[in-house]
Amino acid sequence: MPTVLWLDETTCGLAEAAQTLRESGYRVLTTDDNATSLNLALETPLDAVILNCRRDRDNAGLVTALRILQPHAAILMFSGHCGVPCDQSQLADACFQKDRKPSTLLPLLRAVLCQRRYGLCRSVTT
Repeated sequence: MPTVLWLDETTCGLAEAAQTLRESGYRVLTTDDNATSLNLALETPLDAVILNCRRDRDNAGLVTALRILQPHAAILMFSGHCGVPCDQSQLADACFQKDRKPSTLLPLLRAVLCQRRYGLCRSVTT
């Protein structure tokens, strides 16, 4: 069962997305802050990290730390506003818009996990 860490400060969207992933066979860990996400990354092998690309968060520092702690985990970034900024999208294996239904995330997550596992191209965007 693949393990996904989802970092988001909005709990209602987080709960719906986490439930969709769980129903699809993923183990989902959730948090709303950087420190907890790094602690979870220290304790648990992760297949993917999905994080909200909030503009007030140090996404570059967070992603760098996650890549050190979990070098094989895919990083997916999303934004609920007008998309992931270009300077941050380069940090991720994939980016998506938060307003999409959680079920639309599943094909993207599967593709990114497959790419990470088999070493295919590094970037997928929707």
